[in-house]
Amino acid sequence: MFGDTPLVMVETQAALEAAAARLRESPVLGVDTESDSFHHYQEKVCLLQISDLSRDYIIDPLQVRDLSPLAPLMQDQRIVKIFHGADYDVVSLKRDYGYTFSNLFDTMIASFCAHGASRRHNLDELALTYFDIAKIPTSALIGSGKKQISMADVPVAKV
Repeated sequence: MFGDTPLVMVETQAALEAAAARLRESPVLGVDTESDSFHHYQEKVCLLQISDLSRDYIIDPLQVRDLSPLAPLMQDQRIVKIFHGADYDVVSLKRDYGYTFSNLFDTMIASFCAHGASRRHNLDELALTYFDIAKIPTSALIGSGKKQISMADVPVAKV
């Protein structure tokens, strides 16, 4: 299911508009952001990942400046938007792009509700437990300590 999903890089306005049109047809979307707060007082979204049931879209807001074609998707009550730890993503997308949201499902909150006594609610643990998928640790992408780089400096293909 997950390994065969095509990756679509979105680095132009035309590609974003085509992606938004296709995503409008999906009943459910997985949404995640990566932000750059390492060297900035206020972070900014530097990568937006949206998946439907058949494709994974990697949207580069550093290349595509106008992300307004995605706003109707976030507002659409008919489309379930799945986040993990939605609070940070929602705040970032609202701040940077003025998005408003409806029909959200947060896997972290669901994990707390289903297994409140557990201390393992992070995405890495849930992906491994429920899908047998080992996620690439963020530290493997950006490093740590003095050699840590910004998420904006990670080649998109590695994410």
